[in-house]
Amino acid sequence: MTAGPAPGTQATDGELILLERERLRALADRSGWEPLLLSEARGLLGPPPQLVAALRDTDSWDWGYPREQPAPATTDAIRAWFAGVYGVQLAPEEIGISLGATEIIRSAAAYLRPLRPDMGTVLVPAPTFHHFAGGAESDGLQVVRIPRGPDGQLDLNQVADRDRADTLLMWLCSPSNPDGYLMDLSAAVQFTNTHGIFLLVDETYAPFCWNGPPRTVLSGHRRRLLALHTLSKLANVPSLRAGFFVGDPELVAQVGRLRDRRGLIVPEPVERALRAAVSTTSWVESARSTVEEPMHRTVAALRQAGLSARIPEGGLYIWACLDGYSDRTLADALALQAGIVCLPGQHFKEPAPLHVRIAATLTDGQIDELPARLIRLIQPS
Repeated sequence: MTAGPAPGTQATDGELILLERERLRALADRSGWEPLLLSEARGLLGPPPQLVAALRDTDSWDWGYPREQPAPATTDAIRAWFAGVYGVQLAPEEIGISLGATEIIRSAAAYLRPLRPDMGTVLVPAPTFHHFAGGAESDGLQVVRIPRGPDGQLDLNQVADRDRADTLLMWLCSPSNPDGYLMDLSAAVQFTNTHGIFLLVDETYAPFCWNGPPRTVLSGHRRRLLALHTLSKLANVPSLRAGFFVGDPELVAQVGRLRDRRGLIVPEPVERALRAAVSTTSWVESARSTVEEPMHRTVAALRQAGLSARIPEGGLYIWACLDGYSDRTLADALALQAGIVCLPGQHFKEPAPLHVRIAATLTDGQIDELPARLIRLIQPS
């Protein structure tokens, strides 16, 4: 069981999510169904074979100290992968590697504040991934949440002048986690460029777009821009903690310098696995085609049970609600009546939370069971 916060301290958002998952799992265990753990997305495909082979080939590992900067072969592989997925050419100096995307997300404010020490605010969408705010707050910055309209887009006119003038950086996640909207990247770039704000975009779900080709914030200029990617989504190996950040060479260099000072160096075997994973785009293409049909079938089953759900524009999650339920009561009902563990929208700071986030990575057999699992939501006992 996950330990709660230490006495006299407030639980972090991450701790609250872990506790919520355990609470809902306990309800699901009482449902009479084998629990479906859909609070986070795990890909339907195993890791790329070339990544597994790279980790097994211990004879070729360099057992000395790892490099502080990515090897030229690694930057070459990332450049080729990025061009293959997005049609965008990167220069070697526009690429850095990290211990997954979350490392950068949690520390970005600390990494970039020396460039603008007079700024003390970070802008984040609402709702969005909890680490954006958590990282900034832990480094002593003020977090201002930007409301989003019915179309899922940021209402940047709602940012107060005093907050805008004090903003160091703005976070964006596209496709958005948790609700799957493709964000208006050009509007975000124009806003941050006009006001001299750093724009960091979590693009970890960007290869999984369902209404067009994958898109990146780096399709135009790179000034004050960084995009983050991770093998958690690109290769279904979240435990490996490997990723890369790309964009403005000045920001890449700044983040790289401060990462080195903190001793955050990617181990050579992990870098080797990263390089192998991005040596081809075929795994991402296969993963995309493997997930798309199950996602449509899952949404259809949820709708049949009376939930409001739509195919996301991108990403691996379905954002669903049900009339008469709050996010928490719906999550409880899905767990207790259907054995489905999802995550309430309040954990993403959804205003007036009504939605739950459901991973769309179900097998065919699990989807076939959904009508029987969900019937009690229509006809509660």
